[in-house]
Amino acid sequence: MADRQVKFIAHRGWSRRFPENSLPALAAAAAVGADEIEFDLRMSKDGIPFLCHDEDVGRVSNLVGRSDSFTMQELERADIKAPDGTLLDFLGFTRVDEVFRTLGGRIGMNVHIKDSARTKQILTYITDTYDIKGSQDIYVAGDATMLEIAREFFSDIPRCCLAEAQRSPEILLERALEFECVRLQFRRTNYTKEAVARATKAGLIPNLYYADDVDGARQAMDYGIIGLLTNDVGLLKKHFSDNDTIRDS
Repeated sequence: MADRQVKFIAHRGWSRRFPENSLPALAAAAAVGADEIEFDLRMSKDGIPFLCHDEDVGRVSNLVGRSDSFTMQELERADIKAPDGTLLDFLGFTRVDEVFRTLGGRIGMNVHIKDSARTKQILTYITDTYDIKGSQDIYVAGDATMLEIAREFFSDIPRCCLAEAQRSPEILLERALEFECVRLQFRRTNYTKEAVARATKAGLIPNLYYADDVDGARQAMDYGIIGLLTNDVGLLKKHFSDNDTIRDS
């Protein structure tokens, strides 16, 4: 029997309390002891990767339009919405450079490339400046398009499979093996203890999107999840110690 420690992954940073995908959210997550931060990347009009989940920036800022219709200078001058909808003047979207300069080497990173068709451009931009190839603390996550491009051009950056996760955990496992991933990310709406066990047996690290409450986190641990994404990392860190483990039978 072997013990495996659960890793708490701050989804878009500590996004329950701070603006999602912002540097304050990521830094706050690190401050309360998150094991990893997860953030979403898209590309600005002038070719700079920045943190944003949606294709349209309107939900999280005072700007209206596609993420790739704004220059990075325009994005950095935007007002950003807090979780309660309040606009934080001039906080701006966070460029990926800020994340690596501030938190690189201090915390694990789950880098979700949302603009999957531009995976090569995004990863070229990052790797031209930061030495992330071969790092076990930084991995990229995304759909089938992203995984295929990353495997072809950046094979030494670990990959996490999100492809087909909404359909079924069985298909998710098939795609993870197809794209030679080291992780796969289940969804809380359809994952099972048996599916997690099969993924672990296949040598993959199982992540779960997501749990924001103590009971959901306990179930994930009981099912064998290793990487637990959460929007409220402070709450879960308060209730679970660093010694909480999963015991393999």
